[in-house]
Amino acid sequence: MKGEAWRPCEEVEEEEACEASEMAVFPYTNGIASKFAQTVLAQQFFDSLGFRENQIREASKAITTIASGKAYNTMPREAITFTDEDICYPGEHLRPLYLTAFINKQPLKRAFIDGGASLNLISLHTLESLGVSKAAIKMRSTTVRGFGGQTHTGIGIVHLMMKIGPIRALTPFYVLEDDTTFHVLLGPGWILNHKVVASTYHQCVNTNI
Repeated sequence: MKGEAWRPCEEVEEEEACEASEMAVFPYTNGIASKFAQTVLAQQFFDSLGFRENQIREASKAITTIASGKAYNTMPREAITFTDEDICYPGEHLRPLYLTAFINKQPLKRAFIDGGASLNLISLHTLESLGVSKAAIKMRSTTVRGFGGQTHTGIGIVHLMMKIGPIRALTPFYVLEDDTTFHVLLGPGWILNHKVVASTYHQCVNTNI
């Protein structure tokens, strides 16, 4: 069974629909794990980690199973694959891989997926356009070096709640003073943390979450 793929040329779902679905508390989970996940302390803990609904469900099962003295083994996930049906732009192309991201309910159509970058990046201009105060930035002078050797000035780090496809999580970004061709850049930290497989050939990403 192939995982869920999403691509930039698709219509993104309404943010309100996403928020409504996230209000549902584990419709397929019963018993102690579900009750534990609804406690205030558990919710605060999972929120601090930026866990998604499926991660909270699995973590709750693991914690309650271990607390009962039993071994907890997760079911193996199925392989992530791509097919010709996933190709967004037929034929040869030299397009970078952009997805649509939501931050502060605002769509950013140029979320650049870059497996070669070491950091998640956002420009100060983009941050201001999202209505995020400069006071939210944890100031820390950083020099970011690009592939061609060019350097950019990073003024600090900001944590933003970002949604891309089915993934919604608190995400750290280094803030650049310089303007960029992308709205946000997502490096391998985001890709690995959310078990995302990106294909520049198919111009989409795939996950089995």
